[in-house]
Amino acid sequence: ISGNPDQCIVDGLGEQDLFNYESGENISSHINGITIQNGENTVGCAIDFENSSALVTNCVIRGCIHTAVDMDNSNAQFRDCVFESNNQAMNISTSNPWITRCVFKGNSSDYGGAMYSVGSYPLITNCLFIDNSATDSGGAIEVNSDVATRVINCTFVNNSAGIEGGAINFKYLADPAIVVNSLFSGNSAPDEPHVHSGSDGSAEYCIFNGSVPTGLPLINCHDLAPDFIG
Repeated sequence: ISGNPDQCIVDGLGEQDLFNYESGENISSHINGITIQNGENTVGCAIDFENSSALVTNCVIRGCIHTAVDMDNSNAQFRDCVFESNNQAMNISTSNPWITRCVFKGNSSDYGGAMYSVGSYPLITNCLFIDNSATDSGGAIEVNSDVATRVINCTFVNNSAGIEGGAINFKYLADPAIVVNSLFSGNSAPDEPHVHSGSDGSAEYCIFNGSVPTGLPLINCHDLAPDFIG
């Protein structure tokens, strides 16, 4: 499936889910350049992966009533996509996705406003998380019982959580998670505005504007105020 996201729009009208992959598809299946919006389902309103995968590129996924993308035992890949104003953008379970060069903006949930990951091995690179929120924890990302989450070269701005981890909350990790070469600014939560860790995790070569996390090992991390351009 391929098109132009400004012209090719798949709209669930708040009444139905839209794309389902459950027949063993792999990343040779490709969705490119469309807008998927206003899906409705318990999970996977826009795209639902069950024991299947696909490559999703240059898409806009927005306005879904519940979790927009659900992955269960999936190796799906997302590149150059925008996730906006969903009631949680992604739920990742026992999966190994690669998510790169994506923007997550204005998504919200109780846990993990943009992304909730459990028992998985996600690789998240070169992404922007802005204005996402969680009523409880993990304003942008909540990680629970994962094997080894990797967040690399990402920017987290103005995300918020009601209790802990304004940008990221690491919880009950099976193996250490790592955040590398990433920038955190303007995030907020009563307990750790940027990254909260209740389990193994570390941050390396990161900038934390205003508050350096105290609950995880830091390597060459600094409290600096970035100058955003544009």
